[in-house]
Amino acid sequence: MSLVDQFESFSRSAEKEVYAFEEIRIGKVLVVTDLDQAEADRFLKKIRSFG
Repeated sequence: MSLVDQFESFSRSAEKEVYAFEEIRIGKVLVVTDLDQAEADRFLKKIRSFG
């Protein structure tokens, strides 16, 4: 790799925005499943207690 290519690669990587964590709040979630009713109820109970 030539020196110019290395410089261009370095410059492009420096142009990107720095990642900043931002907490999000999830209000509603749609769950689609093909489980039978009893298993779906158990699954729903588990995911409601998640988080």
